[in-house]
Amino acid sequence: RILSWAEARGCAVQTTVRAEDALALDLLAGRFVPIPDAPWSAYNVCSLETIEPPVVPPGFRLTTYAETNDGARRVEIHRASWESRTFTLESFTRLQQTWPYRADLDVLVVGPDGTHVASVLAWFDERAGLGEFEPVGTHPAFRQQGIARAASLFAMQRLKALGATSAAVSRRGDDDYPISSKLYASVGFRRVFRDIPIRHTTC
Repeated sequence: RILSWAEARGCAVQTTVRAEDALALDLLAGRFVPIPDAPWSAYNVCSLETIEPPVVPPGFRLTTYAETNDGARRVEIHRASWESRTFTLESFTRLQQTWPYRADLDVLVVGPDGTHVASVLAWFDERAGLGEFEPVGTHPAFRQQGIARAASLFAMQRLKALGATSAAVSRRGDDDYPISSKLYASVGFRRVFRDIPIRHTTC
């Protein structure tokens, strides 16, 4: 039924399929084809059994939005990290109302002058015992200093304290975006599967 619905929409139909999902690949064969050179994502998981202590540069500190409660600066670091013009205070307010947002899992790194320099938003599914990172970002002026790595480890510690046993993150996996791959591998994430971008054969 899903395929029929998609086909009825015409040439705008694009989606992804897990490379390791043989059943889905078989069902889609002949109806969808891979999109050449398209960016693709990898789903990564790590155990929270052992977590390396996070270390930030001197003068910086790890905190959460539950402690800072500064919406303007929280929006500012997201916009700077992702060069986003669409994320606003109103957007952030809506985000906070989304299950299962928790201000104590909205991790921030604050510089010596109080500037927010990085953020990691972690989500926790209590039933699954799983935490997920979405998104992770660092201000361009503060990259390559281990700050995002420290923030990720700090988020992992907080997830573990809440009862999570593992964490997950979806990242760009293609060669045009190697930085996130190195970051997540450095804190223990390992790829479980990858997505293949596909389009309908009539497109």
